[in-house]
Amino acid sequence: MPKPKHRKKPKVVKQDGLVGTAPTGNKKKDHWVILAIFTIAALIGAILLPAIFNRGQAQLGGGGVNISQLEEIVKKNPQDIDAKDALGTAYFNQGSSKLQAGDQKGAQQDLQRAIALFNDVLKVKPQKIETLGDLATAYYYTGDTVKAIELAQKALSINPDFTPARLNLAIYLSSQGKYQEAINELKKIPATSPDYATAQARIKEYQQALTQPAPSGTGSAGTGSSTTGTGGTPVPGPAPAPTPAKPAQ
Repeated sequence: MPKPKHRKKPKVVKQDGLVGTAPTGNKKKDHWVILAIFTIAALIGAILLPAIFNRGQAQLGGGGVNISQLEEIVKKNPQDIDAKDALGTAYFNQGSSKLQAGDQKGAQQDLQRAIALFNDVLKVKPQKIETLGDLATAYYYTGDTVKAIELAQKALSINPDFTPARLNLAIYLSSQGKYQEAINELKKIPATSPDYATAQARIKEYQQALTQPAPSGTGSAGTGSSTTGTGGTPVPGPAPAPTPAKPAQ
């Protein structure tokens, strides 16, 4: 006689000992367990991520930009214009900081890198006024005031309301002793502009310079000493540093 077939007993799935891997049957308890896990994960992330991000960063005047990471992105994809622009800005900011700190050699190296990258960007996006503005200042810092003036004027031809370029153009012109031209540019900044007070203060400085004999001596562009441009006429007193066209990163 054939043996009767027995139905297989259903397997019992046991809960393991890991918190949150299986429902406990208590919905309220499950909710708090899940919330606790996410809270702990968030705290760990808040502690570890800044340390990971800051590793290998190039510190730029209180902020930080991972230049090495941007270099890798540009190396892998040379056609990534936005990455090139970001890398150029990072070198520009770093070079500007080094210049203010008195590291002339390091500043010039960084600024030359920024110039090369910005020029690549403008070949593809010639209307990018922020890049034009920072490229102008990079040329000014490396001693090519004529090129700086040309680029600032180009940025203003695209957008006459681009105040950073106009403020900087006045600085470039004044470094060549062209105080009246600098004043004329600053007068174009309207009273509604946040930079109006700065423009008015510089107008007074340049008006005084027009009535005073030029002192002897030379200095470095944007470093706080008397500045000599390609025109050979020094600016009396400290020369203000040009305004970055892009916000600090």
